[in-house]
Parts: sequence; structure tokens; C-alpha cells
Amino acid sequence: METKAMRFHIHNSLYPDKWSTGIYVRLSDEDRDKKKKTDLSQSIQNQTVMTGNIQNMIIETKQMSDEMLVMAQQSEGAVKDGQQTVDRLQMQAQKSMEANEQVVSSVANLILNAKSVEEITERIFSISSQTNLLALNAAIEAARAGEAGKG
Repeated sequence: METKAMRFHIHNSLYPDKWSTGIYVRLSDEDRDKKKKTDLSQSIQNQTVMTGNIQNMIIETKQMSDEMLVMAQQSEGAVKDGQQTVDRLQMQAQKSMEANEQVVSSVANLILNAKSVEEITERIFSISSQTNLLALNAAIEAARAGEAGKG
């Protein structure tokens, strides 16, 4: 039985015949040509559908690629804007540091000037004290002379 089934399978592969109600019927050349044309037509339709699917995938891939390009360009713009902001901040920080250094230098000069003013004030106070002592001494001497002159 198995041998008969194998022969049938091989025969069907070599000669596309059909079985109808258990009776073996050999296909005519015309039927075979129709079957080949039908198979070819089906194959072409399948390839057309697959080609359409591939085309749709290509279109979707291009759309995604275009969207990615737009996002990349926007990102590039944002990065450039960010870099410009960082550059401006660095310039402002540099200007702030320079201004701070000038303030520190000015404060140091003010401290030196304040010390000079303090020294001058101390000298004036010393001179004023000596002048007061001299005036007091002169008043005492004048008072003595006045007492001695009465006499």
C-alpha cells in the first residue's frame, strides 16, 4: 500500500492530474495550461501584494526618517541656542569677576586711604593737644606775671 501511495504522489508531482470521485482522470493539455496560468496568476498576485506591502513599508520608513531628520534639526538648533546661552553666561561671569576684582582693589585702596586719614587725624589731635597745653601754660604764666606785676 505504501508503495502505491508513493507512486501516486510522485505521479501527481510529475503529471498534474486530478482525482474525481475516486476515479483517476488525466488532465488534458488545455486543463494543464489553465492550471499553470491560474498558478502563475496567483503567484503574480501574491508578488504584487508583497510588493505593495514592501512599498508601504518603504513609505513609512521614509516618513519616520523625515520625522527623525526634523527632530535632529530641532535638537541641533536647541543645542546651538544652549551653547550661545552658555557662552553669554560665561562672558557675564567673566565680567562679574573683573568687576569684583575692581571692587576688591577699590576697597583695598579705601582701606589704605582710611589708614592715612586716621594717621593724619592722630597727628592733628596730637598737635591740637600740644597747642592746648601750650595755651594752658601761657595762661598760667600770664596769670603769674599778672600777680607778680601787682606787687
